[in-house]
Amino acid sequence: MESQVCVDCRTRSPETDTNYTLISARHGWRLSRRRAADGSFAMEWRCPACWQRFKEATGMVSSPDLAAERLRPHDTPHSAFARATRRLNGHNSEPPDRG
Repeated sequence: MESQVCVDCRTRSPETDTNYTLISARHGWRLSRRRAADGSFAMEWRCPACWQRFKEATGMVSSPDLAAERLRPHDTPHSAFARATRRLNGHNSEPPDRG
């Protein structure tokens, strides 16, 4: 199989049988996608060190305390997903109370 190249540091990944092995805990590489200027999606491989820096730079690092603040005592998967979707779409307000 062809090895991948880290988009940030240009390090080549170890040779593996599949990309699934590459993103395993053993190797720790990550694949992400971003929207390119032309509207298409670009796939980007990152080595473990660059992935950690990328998460810190983009605010993706989360602590258990922050995760607990986002969940509410009576959250269902549906309600948590709906709230996250509203935030991603730029709607930070909560929907009207149904009760």
